[in-house]
Amino acid sequence: MAIIKIVQQEDEKTPQSLWKRLGWFVLIWGSGTATIMIIASLLHFIIPK
Repeated sequence: MAIIKIVQQEDEKTPQSLWKRLGWFVLIWGSGTATIMIIASLLHFIIPK
């Protein structure tokens, strides 16, 4: 997985700074979480109780 390579610094393209790596991790994790929340909200509005 790309996120593991960024956090563990296994690839040549990964940022050298710890703060940049943590920032990328939070950005990827946050975007995934936001996507799940948006899909859940849309399904909640589309499917009636």
